[in-house]
Amino acid sequence: MKYFFRVLLGAILVIAVTFVMFRVISWQDAKTAVHALSWWGIAFIVGSMLMISTVQATRFFCILRFGGISVSWRSTIRIFIASQAFTPLPAGEVGRAMLFKKELGIPLHEIAGPVFLQALLELWTAALWVVLAVFFVGSIGGWLGLVGFLGLLAILTTPLLCSKQLPHLFDILKNHGMTYAWIDKTRLTFKYFEKLVSSKGKTHIWRFWMLVIGLGLGAHALSGGLIWYIARIEGVHI
Repeated sequence: MKYFFRVLLGAILVIAVTFVMFRVISWQDAKTAVHALSWWGIAFIVGSMLMISTVQATRFFCILRFGGISVSWRSTIRIFIASQAFTPLPAGEVGRAMLFKKELGIPLHEIAGPVFLQALLELWTAALWVVLAVFFVGSIGGWLGLVGFLGLLAILTTPLLCSKQLPHLFDILKNHGMTYAWIDKTRLTFKYFEKLVSSKGKTHIWRFWMLVIGLGLGAHALSGGLIWYIARIEGVHI
């Protein structure tokens, strides 16, 4: 029965996303944009998207290995790219964790920490790019926008700096009579997340952070370059 409800929920989400797309996107404009592309241009765009996905998957591979999960780079690439079908959906990262559990047999509570860190780094590096753009490219919302994105960076950094305190927050909830199963599961997830980002027993941890942040910035840079290329083909000057 639970699988029926999962399929039903997935179908509802797909229908909802499709409905929003039909309401927002002008399909005539989309058709015109596609016709403006040559076969070489389409091949270049698809190849670039696969390259971006490979960079993101390589970052996830580094996170898994750093967390002591033994996986091959090829398997990580294959499953990560397949799991991107879930990411546009609400809570899509959960689908990624379940797919890795099914394909590689990694316990869900162990893969949840790396998945959370992957999503956190995706947002963190995106916010960092915006902050850098304010300084080196031009104003994005003025100083108020800069302060807002610096605040966002601070919020996204908090789980990394306070990872040891996160499980205790759920202990407080339990001490106040909240004994729901999801509290124990979420606490266990953050316990593995704390173990993942902890520097205890790990050498040259700064190399890991430089690598994953660099890969994150690189993936966003490639994505921005791809958008610029598509806009140039379509005659849009950005």
